[in-house]
Amino acid sequence: MCWRCLQSISARDRGCCLRCGMPAGSVGSVAGHGCSWCRSATYPFDACVAAVRYEEPVRGLILRFKRAEAAYLARPLAWLLCYQRGALLERWSIDVAVPVPRHWRRRLWMGHNHVAVLADELNRLLGYPFQVAARAVYRRRSTRTHRGMGPKQRRANVAGAFAIADCSVLCGRRVLLIDDVMTTGATLSEMARVIRRAKPAGLYAAVLARARAVADQDRPSTPRRAGNIGR
Repeated sequence: MCWRCLQSISARDRGCCLRCGMPAGSVGSVAGHGCSWCRSATYPFDACVAAVRYEEPVRGLILRFKRAEAAYLARPLAWLLCYQRGALLERWSIDVAVPVPRHWRRRLWMGHNHVAVLADELNRLLGYPFQVAARAVYRRRSTRTHRGMGPKQRRANVAGAFAIADCSVLCGRRVLLIDDVMTTGATLSEMARVIRRAKPAGLYAAVLARARAVADQDRPSTPRRAGNIGR
């Protein structure tokens, strides 16, 4: 990733909403109502950040990174996340990072879990060490790819898909969930709901890129009024 590309990306996505991670404007407050994309939603994690929007050239890098032969892309992608949101990640004082797990069949087919590789690289690049617990949570069943699905379909697809393998790693600790792309937040939200049972001291999420859901493409740009909303 050349310096010109990095400057172009970072200038466009300098801030992000801390509720849903949507890069836009200045970084908001966790205690606020969120941005116009998430004011009608609730999330089971305390805060979320994304480095950039899911657009080129990062989109192409992430798609390549999913394959085992492109594991070398973990370093520039983790560096991009640190460059954009490293100050926020340090402020959260993370104790343990949990990458989104792949089902064993898909991991065998793809050759590795690219998100776990990203978490390891992020751990090396940040200014303080934390534990990467790649096996603290596992996929109980294989799920279909989310490509082309709307928000309700995505939530149904991952419902009950995760389980905790080791509560002791998560209990009383500040936990960071890591994934490559967040669209509706269905996967991270399902993982967060499961991890909440282990009673972590804090639960946060970080992703490389933030995409918009299919059903969101025609959403009006004017903010909707925040209400008393729960799951």
